[in-house]
Amino acid sequence: MTVTGQRGLELWALRRPVTVTWNIALKFLGTQLLVEFHQCSPELLDDVARVRDILLEGTRRSGATIIQETFHEFSPQGVSGVIVIAESHVAIHTWPEHGYADIDIFTCGDRVDPWVIQRYLQERFKPGHVNNMELKRGLFTAPNPETIALPALAEKTCHEFHELHEMTMSL
Repeated sequence: MTVTGQRGLELWALRRPVTVTWNIALKFLGTQLLVEFHQCSPELLDDVARVRDILLEGTRRSGATIIQETFHEFSPQGVSGVIVIAESHVAIHTWPEHGYADIDIFTCGDRVDPWVIQRYLQERFKPGHVNNMELKRGLFTAPNPETIALPALAEKTCHEFHELHEMTMSL
């Protein structure tokens, strides 16, 4: 949950560049995967029961805590569904006529690996082409990372991470 590195800043003093470098620690509250599956089976993408079962099983395999789920079958075709998890959500929208599925996997903390869900979904939907984008959400810097005690990050829910973020930002 911490990314460290060097960051440089150029300052101009008397028309000469001066570079000031300091260490920063970036913290983040969650990881979001934006996934696109192309060239999937149109029949599978239009079957709300199978899409639901695949998403639920992938979510279970990740160890996420499922709170609630809802899925809808559109007419004439297509499925949308959301699984609310204690760690955030897993969502899908399908366009069977294009063999395309758009998936959003967002997990707070580091207890649940969103890539476990992505890999299972890819195995089951068997896309011909995949686009993945990983985003670190809730980025912030700690004023002095060595002095901030972050309690048991692996056990935090999104709400608890938001409270922790607010507490850290007020230091």
